[in-house]
Amino acid sequence: MQRACQTNSMTKTRASQSKVSPEELELLSAPSGRYVPSGVDRGYKYRMLFLVVTAVASVGRLLFFPGVLFYSFNFPEGMPNLTQYMQYRGMYLALVAAVYTYSYLKDWHFARVSLVVFAMALTGLVMDFFNVYAFIEGPLTPSMLFFLIVRITAIACLFLNAIRDNRAPPMPRRLWS
Repeated sequence: MQRACQTNSMTKTRASQSKVSPEELELLSAPSGRYVPSGVDRGYKYRMLFLVVTAVASVGRLLFFPGVLFYSFNFPEGMPNLTQYMQYRGMYLALVAAVYTYSYLKDWHFARVSLVVFAMALTGLVMDFFNVYAFIEGPLTPSMLFFLIVRITAIACLFLNAIRDNRAPPMPRRLWS
C-alpha cells in the first residue's frame, strides 16, 4: 500500500514539473514534412515512359481493335463475343492511366494513387485469368504471350513506383525527363 501511494505521488510531481513552452508546443503540433531521401531514383522516368507507352498501346488495342484482339485469343466455338467487354476495359484503362499520370505530374497524393492503381492492375490481371484466359483453347499465341509479359512488367513498374514514391523526381515533373 505504501508503495502504491509513493508511485502516485511521484507521477503527480513529474506531471506538475513538466511544462512545454509555447514555441515547443507549436513545433510539436506543426505538420511534419515528408521524408525525402538523399537521392532520386534514376529509373523513375524510364518506368513512367514505359507505363505511358504501354497504356497508350493497350488503350488503342482495346478501344479500336477489339475484334482483332478477340480472335487472337483462340476461344472455342459458341463463346460469347467479348468485344464490348474489351472496349469497356479500354475506357477503364484510359481513365486510370489519366488519373495516374495527372497524380504523378502534379504530385497529387501520388503515394496513395500509385498504391491504389497497383492494386487495381493486379486485381484486373487476376480477374482476366479467370474471366478471359481460362477459356482459351490450346497454347497461347506468341503475340498474346508477349502482351501478357508486357502487362506483368507494367504491374512490376507500378509496384516499384508505389514503394519508391518518396524518391520520385522533384517538381516540376515531365514524362520525358
